Amino acid sequence: MRSHARRRATRLRFEAPALVVTAAGPVRARIRDVSRLGVGLRLSTRHPSLDLGRTASSVRAAIPGAVDLMLCHTERPAAVECAGRVTRIGVPLDVRGAIDLGVSLDAPLSDADAAALGLVFPPLAEDGDTPARAPATTWAFHTILTSSARGARSSLPCKAARVGPESLRVRVPRASFDGVGLLAGSVADAAVEFSERFGTRLGLKLRDGEREHWSGPVRVCSVGLPEDRPQDMELELAYERRLDAAALKGLGIKPR
Repeated sequence: MRSHARRRATRLRFEAPALVVTAAGPVRARIRDVSRLGVGLRLSTRHPSLDLGRTASSVRAAIPGAVDLMLCHTERPAAVECAGRVTRIGVPLDVRGAIDLGVSLDAPLSDADAAALGLVFPPLAEDGDTPARAPATTWAFHTILTSSARGARSSLPCKAARVGPESLRVRVPRASFDGVGLLAGSVADAAVEFSERFGTRLGLKLRDGEREHWSGPVRVCSVGLPEDRPQDMELELAYERRLDAAALKGLGIKPR
């Protein structure tokens, strides 16, 4: 684990261009958010797909796990050069024809880097890099995923880390898998192998003790291997069926 992996860095919304440097040449991207420890990127794709396995396979073919980045500012000539590792791959919920990447940086961005981007970063805090997103609850629901994929185990216990009105994030212990693809290699390897084993459309049950708050179909829209929790794999799951008012109330979510 990197020395800064258990420190928390506030993520700032920041729209600006970036380049992802690969052996085949630079790939243009847009910065969506940035912190001292990480960068959220959005890439356009000519072959959009809601299937995360296909998306991760295309990322794996074009972008290595370890990347060099050039972060730019639309009104400033200087660019910030940094390096990191792709730790999350996702299909956006709000736009088609795009891929989201989360990059954990090898070294924290400095105050000079922030100034070059026209930003001011707060000091680092301790205990994990947790971007602020709302509205959402953080109750520890007992969560069960079910897969109809051939050969997959019938149920996959996990822990709900964040429950929102359109999606939820769950943490799955990596030790519950017996394949090395989910334990080693890149996040693209993990996403591809997970989709091959379990599929990208699953069933979900959210329980609090004996009480079932919600059950229904979900779609895997992102896979992450958080460096501050090396024992877990993190999935974001989009509800295939809109939550009604009763479900939102039961989950403690205020309607938008």
